[in-house]
Formats: sequence, C-alpha cells, structure tokens
Amino acid sequence: DRERRRSRERRRSRERRRSRDRERRRSRDRERRRSRERRRRSRERRRRSRDRERRRSRERRRSRERRRSRDRERGGGEETEREEEEQREEEEQRQREEEEQRQREEEEQRQREGGGAETERGGGGAETGGRAETEREEEEQRQREEEEQREEEQREEEEQREEEEQREEEEEEQREEEEEQRQREEEEQREEEEQREEEEQT
Repeated sequence: DRERRRSRERRRSRERRRSRDRERRRSRDRERRRSRERRRRSRERRRRSRDRERRRSRERRRSRERRRSRDRERGGGEETEREEEEQREEEEQRQREEEEQRQREEEEQRQREGGGAETERGGGGAETGGRAETEREEEEQRQREEEEQREEEQREEEEQREEEEQREEEEEEQREEEEEQRQREEEEQREEEEQREEEEQT
C-alpha cells in the first residue's frame, strides 16, 4: 500500500510538472508570436514611412525639374528680348552717327568717338552681364547637383540601416525558434525518461 501511494504521488507530481512545463511552453510560444508580430508591424510601419518619404522625394525632384524648366523657358525669353533690345540700340546708334556725319565734320568725328565709346561700354556691360548670368546658372546647377547627391546618399544610408535592422530581426527570430525547438526536445526527452521510469516502477 505504501508503495502504491508513493507511486501515485510520483505520477501526480510528474503530471503537475508536465502541466507546468506545457503551460510555460505555451506562454513562451504566445510571447514569441506576439514579439514576432510586433516586429512585423514595426517593419511594416517603417516600410510605409520609407515609401512615403521616397514618394515625397520624387515629387520634390519633379517639382524642382518643372521649376527649372519654367526658369529656363523664361530665361530664354528674357535672353531673346535682351538681344533684340541691344540690336535696336545699335541700330539707333548707327543712324545717329550717320546723321551726325552728314551734319558736320567736327561733330561727326566727335560723335563717332563718343558713340564708339558708348557702344564699347554697352558691349562690355552686356558681356559682363552675360558672364554673370552664366556664372549664376552654373552655381545654381552645382547647388542642385549637390542637393540631389545629398538626398541620394541619405536614401542609401537609410536603406542600409533598414536592411541591417531587418537582418538583425531575422537573426533574432531564428535564435528564438532554435531555442524554442531545443526546449521542446528537452521536455520531450524528459517526459520519455519519466515515462520509462514509471513503466519500470510499475
């Protein structure tokens, strides 16, 4: 009788322990599933945020391109108007010089020198203005290229960080799954040993 009572008590103890082990295993499984789900949602949020930022970046680039195109078109129109104005001024100057030549010899000489100086000054101003315009356009182009380069580098760094985070999360999940599998195998092995002991005792 004593032996039977001990045997029953051992069986009950083993059952309680198995029940606790199963409950711990289920609890760990639930927590791991929740953890994986949290990481999955976090990755999804980051992915959506990254996609939104890329769309905004593309739209900013398109907007800049549209603005540059409009500026070039307006700039081209202004350049044409400036050339036409300079041509009109040159024509007026030529007519004035011819008129002055016909009027008086001295006035012709004086006006020719004055007109030549004025024309030279005007041409120099146009040339200087043209150089300034070219330099300004080159500087704007350089700034645009630098800005685009910075944006591209920032995107690449962000993508690299995200890939690294993704890799770390996948490795963590892999470690968790391996640990979970190891614990299951240990518990199964322990149950088998207890079962053998019980059979031997019986």
